[in-house]
Amino acid sequence: MDALLSSGPIIACSTSNATNAAISLIRISGFEDLSIFDPYLSIDIKKIVPRYAHFCNILSSSKEVLDEVVLTFYKAPNSYNGENILELAVHGNILNVDRITRELSSELNISLAKPGEFSLRAYLNKKLSLSQIEGLDLLLNAKSEYSLKHGLSILNGKLHKIYNDLYEKLLDLKSSVELSIDFLEDIGEQQAEELFEARFSNFYNLIKNLNEKCLNNDQNFLNPKIGIFGPPNAGKSTLFNNILEQDRSIVTNLPGTTRDFISESVKLNGLSFQMIDTAGVRESSNIIEKEGINRSKKLVDECFFKILLINSTEEFSEANFFEKFDFDYIIFTHASKLNSEVHFSKYLFRLNFKKIILAEQLDDIGPIGPTSVFENFGPIGPKLFKNGPIGPIELRKTVLDSISRKYDELTKNDPMLIERHKLLILQCFKQVLSLKEFIKYERDIAIISHKIEEIAHSTEELIGLVTPDDVLNNIFSNFCIGK
Repeated sequence: MDALLSSGPIIACSTSNATNAAISLIRISGFEDLSIFDPYLSIDIKKIVPRYAHFCNILSSSKEVLDEVVLTFYKAPNSYNGENILELAVHGNILNVDRITRELSSELNISLAKPGEFSLRAYLNKKLSLSQIEGLDLLLNAKSEYSLKHGLSILNGKLHKIYNDLYEKLLDLKSSVELSIDFLEDIGEQQAEELFEARFSNFYNLIKNLNEKCLNNDQNFLNPKIGIFGPPNAGKSTLFNNILEQDRSIVTNLPGTTRDFISESVKLNGLSFQMIDTAGVRESSNIIEKEGINRSKKLVDECFFKILLINSTEEFSEANFFEKFDFDYIIFTHASKLNSEVHFSKYLFRLNFKKIILAEQLDDIGPIGPTSVFENFGPIGPKLFKNGPIGPIELRKTVLDSISRKYDELTKNDPMLIERHKLLILQCFKQVLSLKEFIKYERDIAIISHKIEEIAHSTEELIGLVTPDDVLNNIFSNFCIGK
């Protein structure tokens, strides 16, 4: 953590400095008072009112006007990180931002801020809790709208309040044990047991609710991926282009055209997903194609929504690999070549699936031919719930609607996204279950006290009372410079 923290004032551009912009924000923090800026501002510093915007010129050491700026002063401790902060809204040309930053840092001996250093100071000055910092990290690096909302919710302190409640219930539980140890004769054994059970129940219910937000949460909600898989020449790139509504992937009749996966962002109901067209999976001696196939196989586990395409006219030689995955859709292309369900039913018993689509073609040349979507495949056979011609527009809508519904269903219980929280909650709940099982048969107060100390350690690490330096280094090194 020491490597992330400078002594004295720091400066950085807090907006993007990768491209020119109308306005950029330069932030300076950690100075004693505004007097150090007096030679570099055209405004009388005595007239600067905290939290008010002031228009002025910023000057060089030779009194050259560098820019017209709007400055805002936040006086400690009523600032983002508890220190004096001066923010300069300058014209956003990269050269201009760099020139002003260099002038102030060199002339005033102000250090260039490291990634996340402003927020680290906010954490050290107790302006933000660890969970809020992690929520801010999630917000800044979000690649889906859910993770954006989740990060903002954590930053606003919603999760911090829950953790504070959890910690208060932990302290209540610990105090009930201490009463049983030190004042058992005064309160009586029965009352001590009732007090312990009531407070254990309160703590158990809250950690149980948190634990449920971590279960069945192996989906990558931070960067949800939609993968299209299958053997070569099944129509993966055509479907990929169909969903994106652009010719992004090259489509030919030659098997193995796509040698590596191709990804593009697609928006669904305000949510951003990563759509991936993968290399066809087959046996190959070509080194480049083999590498693409290996990458395709690794991607299956990472995808939130999986589509498997199979060419009905060709033998599906890779069924052994795909049968272990739960696909959201299995699409049999060139369906007119199928005279009956017998042609493909041998695969259905080996492949986990939710819906089957039979399609003639996936491009926009004409309507997709005889199409059937099956569900509830069981001993009696597939139950037909849709039959008739379906065009590429309807196919695209069907797939995208299913993706949106699945995402909404999986996120409706507000699953935990931060991996550190998930691991500690699961660990803490496991310790609580161990204690719950123990007190069914034993009431050895020394063992109970020891088990509660283990729970306390996990809880304190979860809410940030005990925080290893490597955790902080990992969090703040992920921040952008200027935040």
